Amino acid sequence: MAAFSCIYIVIQISAVITLAVLTIINCGKKKATAAAPKKTASTSKSSTTNAPSPKKSEKKPDEEAKKKEEEEENKRKEEEEEKKRKEEEEEKEKKKKEEEEEKKKREEEEEKKKKEEEEEEEKRKKEEEEKRKKEEEEERKRKEEEEKKKEKSKKISVKEEEPKKIDLNEKEKKIAAGAKVGVNDYPTMNNVKSDWSDKSAKKK
Repeated sequence: MAAFSCIYIVIQISAVITLAVLTIINCGKKKATAAAPKKTASTSKSSTTNAPSPKKSEKKPDEEAKKKEEEEENKRKEEEEEKKRKEEEEEKEKKKKEEEEEKKKREEEEEKKKKEEEEEEEKRKKEEEEKRKKEEEEERKRKEEEEKKKEKSKKISVKEEEPKKIDLNEKEKKIAAGAKVGVNDYPTMNNVKSDWSDKSAKKK
């Protein structure tokens, strides 16, 4: 039992000693690291300028954040400008399309109006042609009627002149026969009676 107690005490003492040694070693390492920057700073100025200072290392994250923020801002501005440009192009395209549609509509209306005017002109010409033909037909009929009237009046005048020709023939016959031509030589009812009486007297 006493031996076991001695062994335990030895172990505890060795543990304390080991811990103390490790503590001393760690303190020596800390002192060495703390003394190293001071030594370099005193020996060379170039080494101090090249080595990053604690303040600069602290500012670096802020600068990166600021740069990133600026990049995002620039990107946002570019996107807005691109969006604005697209909207302007779409507006121009829309306006152009509307102008083209308006022009097409105007041309269609003008074409329609022109066609209507041509149809009206054609209709007017047709009516004038029909009117002219009708007037010519009426003129032709009128002339035909006049010609018919002239022919009719001519025939009537010829019929009226035919008895006189007969009378003249009778006179010529009587003159040729040596008879005396007078008032009673015309073929009236009295002359016809006298002719019959003459003929009956000759027979007797």
